[in-house]
This record gives sequence, C-alpha cells and structure tokens, in this order.
Amino acid sequence: MASFNAHCAVDGWGRPFDAESVLASIDADVVVLQEAWWPAPAHGAEPTAVMAERALRGTSVRVGLARGRLLGPHPSPGRGWGPLQWIGRHKRALRLDPPERGMPISRPFSHPRPFEGAVPEFPGSACPPLSDSAFIASNGSAAHRGWSEGEWQLAVVARPAIQTRQLIDLGQLRRDVARRAALVVRVEIGGGWLNVVGTHISHLTHGSPRQLRRLRKALSLLGGPSVVLGDMNLWGVAVDRLLPEYRRAVTGSTWPAGRPVAQLDHILVSPGIEVIDGGVVGPSGSDHRPVWARLRLQQSGEGLR
Repeated sequence: MASFNAHCAVDGWGRPFDAESVLASIDADVVVLQEAWWPAPAHGAEPTAVMAERALRGTSVRVGLARGRLLGPHPSPGRGWGPLQWIGRHKRALRLDPPERGMPISRPFSHPRPFEGAVPEFPGSACPPLSDSAFIASNGSAAHRGWSEGEWQLAVVARPAIQTRQLIDLGQLRRDVARRAALVVRVEIGGGWLNVVGTHISHLTHGSPRQLRRLRKALSLLGGPSVVLGDMNLWGVAVDRLLPEYRRAVTGSTWPAGRPVAQLDHILVSPGIEVIDGGVVGPSGSDHRPVWARLRLQQSGEGLR
C-alpha cells in the first residue's frame, strides 16, 4: 500500500513529471493520492487518477476538495523544485479557489455512511470558476503559460475488488482554501476485507487537530481491520497522540522531497495488521516523497503490498 501527494503531477514551476511511472515502480495494490488533478472536459490534460488506474491496473474512487487552475510550465523557471513560498507566490503553478463557506461535499457527514453510485463531488455552484482577468493579474506570466481549469481531488486507487465506499466530511477550517474529507474504501483481501481510509488533512496552523479528532471518532465506527493513509501535514509524534488506536507502519522524512526534514505523509494500521516492510521512496517530482508498506492481516494471513 502507498500514499503519494502528487501535486497534480507537476513541480512548483508547472513542469510535468511522470507520475504514472512513479506509481508503477512502487507497484502497490492500493494507492491513496492527494492533490490529484481532474481537468475540466474542455482542458484536455489527463487526470492524475487515470494515470494511477493505468499504473496499478485498478479502479479509483475520488472526491473533489476544491477547484482551481493549473498553469503550464513557467518560461523562466528558477532553481529548485519551485518558487519560494512567499517571494515567488505569484509564480506558483497551482491556484485553488475555495468552495463557498459552509458548502458540504454533498451533504453533511458527521459519521461514515455508505452511499450509492459515484463518490459525491462538489456541485458546480460550489466552486465558481475564476475570471480570466483576475487569474492572469494575480499570477503574473500566466497569460504566456497556458492553463487548465479543474478539480483538486483526493483519490483511492485499488487493484482488489471494492466492496463498499464511504465518505467522511472533515469540514473546512477558517484559513484553508479546501474542504477536507476522508474516503473509506473496503477492499477484498482473500476471503476477508480491509478498510482503506485515504485523507488529506489541513495544516496545523489552520487548526488541523479538530479534523483529526473528527476522523478518530468516525474511524471508531468502522469496525474491522483498517489502514489510514495520507498527507497529514503533521509530524508522526502528534499523529500518534491524536490517533492513538493506530500505529505507524513507516517512519522517515518525506517533505520537502529534495532534502526532507519532516514526515508529513503516513501509513497507520489498526490492531490485527502486521507490518512486513515499508519505507520512503526517493524524490519523484512532487514536493512530497511517497511512502509504502507491505501488510498482512494477522487473522487470515492474507497480504497486501
């Protein structure tokens, strides 16, 4: 199993990287993708989740957390992965437009609930498109770079058959541009099943412990063996304290990818799951390094890579 914040398969300057090859090399049965890009139909670029489906030969479950625009490669990229956080903010490749305050993903979910059909996504009115004039003015050279409008998504891609899908609404914090959620996908493992929970949590400075407490409450209702994967935007020690029923399957710095100093990306397992192996993948084009783990259900002995 693996978790990868793919940054829409581009670096900070808008230069694409081969996310499909990265995922194929990891060769996981289940991958949770954060910052997966799903372009609007008129904008032609290939969705990140489709690349992952092809790499894994699996199927995906997705939910949109915000909408925005993704710029093409910068004509004069600087050194490093992307523009500096504040000095080069106007040059960034990705601009997100938040949904209206209080707009739920589909309907309020305080607990995980099953639903039929596709995972509900934001209705069209939730994230109104940006005007071209405002977008170009705020992004400097955007007029010379090209862009695609689309949705910033969370996705779970799985090879095993998917039995059920659920959605946990984690809400939108005051300083965050995106509404956060967790996807719960139950996959078949031999004669049994496993809950795979994919998420992308807000930053600590935005008040993310509130979301993790909500996630913990929802996880307590799932039952059965569960794995939580995602970009928590939080160090491992803090995650351990906020989700004490789970233990980390992987330890190692993941961000920033070039010279990582902190582990923000995690794989957490519930009791009843044995960790066979795991690690952190090297730099791959995103600003986060992927994490992976090989797991086995203790009761049945069935494994998942």
